[in-house]
Amino acid sequence: MVSFKTGKCVTRSPCSRSKKVAEWSVQPFETKEVDNHVFIRIKPNKASGGAAVSGPPQVTTMSSSLPASVESIRQISPDAYRILLALQRHEDHEIFAVPVATMWHIWLCVGDVSREYTPISSNMDTAKSGEIELLIKVYDNGSMSKKIRKLRVSDKVLVSAPRTTLHVQELDTGGGLRFNLLAGGTGIAPCLQLLRRAQAVGASASLLYSVWTTDDLLLSAELEELVSIWSELHSQAKLSLTLILTRESFEMSSPKKLRRFSTASMVYGRQVDSKLVAELMHSARQDTFANMKDVTIISGPVGFNNHCESLVRSLCPHKGSHHIHVLDS
Repeated sequence: MVSFKTGKCVTRSPCSRSKKVAEWSVQPFETKEVDNHVFIRIKPNKASGGAAVSGPPQVTTMSSSLPASVESIRQISPDAYRILLALQRHEDHEIFAVPVATMWHIWLCVGDVSREYTPISSNMDTAKSGEIELLIKVYDNGSMSKKIRKLRVSDKVLVSAPRTTLHVQELDTGGGLRFNLLAGGTGIAPCLQLLRRAQAVGASASLLYSVWTTDDLLLSAELEELVSIWSELHSQAKLSLTLILTRESFEMSSPKKLRRFSTASMVYGRQVDSKLVAELMHSARQDTFANMKDVTIISGPVGFNNHCESLVRSLCPHKGSHHIHVLDS
């Protein structure tokens, strides 16, 4: 048994390993929920008077973190920023030379606040140039959001080495997969990362991307480039893209902002529903590969994730061979 308070372990009754178990302990953490966001920190050691530090063990000290500076900050929607960071030490570049998983993330530490983010730059981009580009959504009262709004070019921050978000073993050996991706808002960042890996091995994919209006569309150039590259490289596997503008009509939309999505199917003034999800999953099957496994990834705000997961699970025809992963953006 493990104590949530101290992290120390004990057996219910004496046994041959009781002493060994009693000498073992794990790091206890504290959690707090604020405005539907869960924050985690290391539990303070009251005996030694130690103070709790926001974020994971990997980014609590300078010696275990990677120093970086802010190269540029660009607001790309009413509540989202693209932030380019540069590692300060050249020897840290090689840490990113080998991807740790199909999908990965880093911890960003600004002052005393740390959060997880999925880079929209590739690990090889960082290995070569030392640059890491992040897509960050800001909230009215978020602790990190307040830090982000105050960031300026050349400010110093800390980042962690790559951490595993999700590992899809089949992608290591090549195709054989169909991906159904449902993204909401900045949840498009993890999906972009996976699409790049899937494209490299010739997997099929369908993406349903839901935002409020055209002003909230993110990474449009990157997505359109992927669609065009996919069709050029693969004669059988394909990528299909559906955009949902939940609070905008066709008459209200901006043709200029939608120009990059010339190959996408558009849906106006409608929430994600069972019909759209069914169409998404059906579209991913319109290829010539047989016996492919379905992998569905849902990435967005908590409410979006819960809603979409419920829809997907109700529509899964073969639950045993259909893998569903939910990622909190």
